Amino acid sequence: MEFGWDEENYTISEIKSQKPTAKLIKRGLVNLRIVRTDPWGRGAAGRAPFGSSDIFLALDQLSSPYAAAGVAAHETRHVLQRLTPQTYIRMHEFEAYQWQRAAD
Repeated sequence: MEFGWDEENYTISEIKSQKPTAKLIKRGLVNLRIVRTDPWGRGAAGRAPFGSSDIFLALDQLSSPYAAAGVAAHETRHVLQRLTPQTYIRMHEFEAYQWQRAAD
């Protein structure tokens, strides 16, 4: 078990078909953290630290609940990608933006 979810019980294809962000947060597999501002001080609306199941949403960067839902979906995708500084590539952002667009 890694990042709080069991690969044998939750395949990526199953998760994609089940409103992934809400279900993963509800099940406690992704930890949603609401913060006033980006803790890293870079003005980002959301963060998913490498090696963590936490996602951070910065209230001062979000214009609406719809924007928050989109950013939460984007960052949740990064959690599922299991990124490290060594494995991160631009394609991961593209995939995360696809999830975000589906939630926006």
